[in-house]
Amino acid sequence: MPEPAASTLDLGALGSLEQAREVTECFGILYRQNLDADCRRRYRPQVAMALFTWDRHGQSVAQAAVERSAGRLGVGYAEAALRWFAGYAEQLLGGVLHCLFRRGVVLEPHLQNTLLGFDADDLPCRVWIRDLEGTKLVPEHWPAARLAHLAERTRASLYYDADKAWKRVVYCTLVNNLGEAIFHLAAGDETLERRLWRQLGERLDAQRLRLDDPPALAELCAGAPWPSKENFMTRLLMRADREAGYTPAQSPGRSGHAGAPMNLPDAIVRAIDGLRAERTQPLCAYLYDLAALAEHVRTMRAALPASCELFYAAKANPEAAILRTLAPLVDGFEAASGGELRWLHGLHPELPLIFGGPGKLDGELAAALDCGVAAIHVESLGELRRLAVIAAARGAAPRCCCA
Repeated sequence: MPEPAASTLDLGALGSLEQAREVTECFGILYRQNLDADCRRRYRPQVAMALFTWDRHGQSVAQAAVERSAGRLGVGYAEAALRWFAGYAEQLLGGVLHCLFRRGVVLEPHLQNTLLGFDADDLPCRVWIRDLEGTKLVPEHWPAARLAHLAERTRASLYYDADKAWKRVVYCTLVNNLGEAIFHLAAGDETLERRLWRQLGERLDAQRLRLDDPPALAELCAGAPWPSKENFMTRLLMRADREAGYTPAQSPGRSGHAGAPMNLPDAIVRAIDGLRAERTQPLCAYLYDLAALAEHVRTMRAALPASCELFYAAKANPEAAILRTLAPLVDGFEAASGGELRWLHGLHPELPLIFGGPGKLDGELAAALDCGVAAIHVESLGELRRLAVIAAARGAAPRCCCA
């Protein structure tokens, strides 16, 4: 596998080994056991540092890899870059965050420690983390009794507390690794770069749900600062790497579109970019991802008991497009005013309606009966008496729910 660079250093001019000790102790040699031959043939592994860099002609190695994938898939560069990054981020985040939150193992997946494997379309499908000398353990998962066979000093050197473990993983995985990947894959295209950052946010959010919402990951997804490792100060003060500090840096999810959450869906990002391209003046707009809304409702329905009816409260958003999307997925709509009642009945007379809300006028109660609502949510005894009089005049027997 190609490495980013190699050099030879002659220390002979420094004198004897003892005279050169201060320099020679700063160097080391790593002996690695390679992946087996079948694995190398199948996945063609590469070191991440050798991908997210430039070759000796000044060409980005990662961009060339995406262009090859685009040719195999028959798509444009941007679409190939999104698929390429999705495969890489899914593999890397899934393994690293599982190890941290489920196993209490703190990996260091920076670019030099990460290997990528590829499928037949040259898309990342496998990730390995190598050089585990920096791997640490979280005491909550690995109490001292579990490591009693180790010497006390050795045992102490293996631990990171939960806060340092989290900062180490976020820095190596996101700042050093995936952030650099986005820089190279975007190839100077600001729109593509924003889409890649949003895609990373979606992958992080999916991992958050998969891991039962760990607080640190939930805060990160909500836009908390990212930890930036203080490498310069660590070297300047000649501290061990494990003693490095971290400076909070603004989350990329907070940049680009002001106030935009990191996991804004791609469809919304494309719509925003389209509106920005059409206008030079500020614009206030509401954008809805109707496909995501429909999928969310289907997920809710699947989780509810079969005997449960699902009604959509139109006061949340009565836009016609929203209602059209929800109509085939819900059991009916709920109106909280006479105006909503007329709007809903006019758009979807075929669907059952529930009428609720405080301070109903007699005219609104009469309109609800004329619409044949499925139920009326009664707020008081006085309202119940008024409804009884109005219903009797119409020969109706409404179904009532009392609070």
